[in-house]
Amino acid sequence: MKKITKITTALMLTMTLLLGSSAVTAQTKSFKDVNEEKYSWAIESIRFMNDKGVIKGYSDGTFKPDQAVTKAEFVTLSAKLFDKFKPNRDTNANYWKINKFLDVPKSYWAYKYINDTIYVATWDTYSSSNKGFKFYPDTKLTRIGAAKLLPAIFGEIQDSSEALSIIRENMSDIKIIDESEYKEEDGRYNEANDRTNAMFPLIISEGYFSDDSSAITGTTLATLQKLGLMTASEGKFAPRKLLTRAEAATTLHRLYQYLKENGDLKKYSSK
Repeated sequence: MKKITKITTALMLTMTLLLGSSAVTAQTKSFKDVNEEKYSWAIESIRFMNDKGVIKGYSDGTFKPDQAVTKAEFVTLSAKLFDKFKPNRDTNANYWKINKFLDVPKSYWAYKYINDTIYVATWDTYSSSNKGFKFYPDTKLTRIGAAKLLPAIFGEIQDSSEALSIIRENMSDIKIIDESEYKEEDGRYNEANDRTNAMFPLIISEGYFSDDSSAITGTTLATLQKLGLMTASEGKFAPRKLLTRAEAATTLHRLYQYLKENGDLKKYSSK
């Protein structure tokens, strides 16, 4: 009996230590300002991104889930999670490359991530002039800006009629106008401006997108909705709403899960 008691006691002690260790580990992975009820939609993603070393909390134990992210911060999170996706570095076509951004020097904290991932085909997320390119890295990012900055590593809807149908059914705040209503240039093709956060009306003709800007933005929004990556809420997409840290973590985690389910994750991430 004594031997059994000793063994049992030792076993219980070992289990206590293990459980205690797990409890401590779990505690370090939570944040005191991320209420599990209020942020039930985001908490799994926040923990996942923290576990992967993509996004961290602050020294005071907070995560600041409602804090807006900047363009540089979002690109950094994306580049860390999808660390194999480096289109600006890997492309062999020089006309797709951006050699440097005038406002992102090598000393800038996110230089590597921006320089690896932002290239000519990253639609509307930078400005260009005869002086060079600018990225405006410290600009706070909106939801439409995040949609434009998401890495194009998912298959977009090709049928514009399908895309229009999805937008009309789910996003009442995305303005759609007929080509006959478009009277003058609204800046959508002004390359001297940073159009990352700009949400222009989608122009259609005979049920199809009639210009490149509308086609790119429209199919992106519809695809994000269809795949559940970045969706409308209560019938609105809220394109001009600032993107929060919780939303950024959730959107990127969803993209990660989508690629994993499709068997494409290894092409883009080592995480």
